[in-house]
Amino acid sequence: MQNQSLAAPAVRTRNTLMNHPVRIEPLEPQHAPAVAKIHSVSQSGTFLTSLGEEFLTLLYRRISRSACGNSYVALSGEDVVGFIVGALSTKQLFKDVALKAPLHFGWLVFKRGLSRPTLLAQAFKTLAYPSQGDENLPDAELLALAVDTPWRNQKIGAQLVTQLRQSMHTAGIGAMVVTVDGDNAGALRFYQRHGFKPAAVSHMYGRPMQHLVLTFQE
Repeated sequence: MQNQSLAAPAVRTRNTLMNHPVRIEPLEPQHAPAVAKIHSVSQSGTFLTSLGEEFLTLLYRRISRSACGNSYVALSGEDVVGFIVGALSTKQLFKDVALKAPLHFGWLVFKRGLSRPTLLAQAFKTLAYPSQGDENLPDAELLALAVDTPWRNQKIGAQLVTQLRQSMHTAGIGAMVVTVDGDNAGALRFYQRHGFKPAAVSHMYGRPMQHLVLTFQE
């Protein structure tokens, strides 16, 4: 079962960039390469990006096929210009994605780790992330959000968050969490504008992480 069955009706909007229409649709396997490229550019220097676009493409392809995923892309024509990745349960999504292709994921991480051994330690920390969560935080999570550089400041990120929020609520989810680098003031402001409230602080990769929670109204 794919995440489309959990989706609220797709949001259709008008974007001002070159007067192109932008629509929000569920993440599909064929979107994975473009999503990986946007991720690489928008989050350069982060752990997942350091694993390479081949790893990210496999990751997003697997997420798109998981019943635990709840993810969307912003499309202009057939071009992906942004994406959002949500999980009904982060712990279950990690298990589902990793168990479907453990050797493939492992090989891609190992190849990168040969030249950068610290990546292997970070990989283990990332795998342990779902099991180390605060018991008071929701299981549902907004895991990633990015918009292609030429399309930023067009409210596409806001549209993607709105779509995910509607879909989570439709699926009966009571609340979801997003984890943001504690030093990323812009991201913290963005999520708080959309109703997320600071709930907890943790550390990952030696950095402070702020957990913000959005509670859905009945």
